[in-house]
Amino acid sequence: EAAVEEAAEEAAEPEAMEVEEDAPLEDWTVKELKDECKTLGVSDKGKKAELIERIKEAKATVEDTTEAAVEEEAAVEEAAVEEAAVEEEAAVEAEPEAMEIEEDGPLEEWTVKELKEECKTLGVSDKGKKTELIERIKEARATPEEAAEEVIAEEEAVVEEAAVEEAAVEEAAVEEAAVE
Repeated sequence: EAAVEEAAEEAAEPEAMEVEEDAPLEDWTVKELKDECKTLGVSDKGKKAELIERIKEAKATVEDTTEAAVEEEAAVEEAAVEEAAVEEEAAVEAEPEAMEIEEDGPLEEWTVKELKEECKTLGVSDKGKKTELIERIKEARATPEEAAEEVIAEEEAVVEEAAVEEAAVEEAAVEEAAVE
């Protein structure tokens, strides 16, 4: 029976502590006050009145610190939200510039994702390893340049032929005029 009573007392003890913690500090025992001092990290030496004073000061400091921390956290969170909005806006503005920079950089420094996007843009297969993608992009870029050069050369040849024909026609017209 004694063991049962002790177990019942130990089980009731935490409830007593909780009830006593809600009670005014003056109603606490010196042992309870010393335990609370240890919990709060303040000195547990001295008379009951000194212990009560230390606990009140420590709790006031904790409350002030908690309030300041809550206010600081709210300010930090608000600043983070504003910063995120500014960064997002800057990212949207810088995105075209970033693409230009990427396109100017060597293909070997591009990511596979960027290479695949470029392949799609150029209308070539985006399957394969990085080196294969780079080769396809170079070929696709070279082909339009070569084709453009060929078109320019052909246009120049046509212009020259037209000029030669025109000159021949004018010459013939001058000869005909002279014959008449």
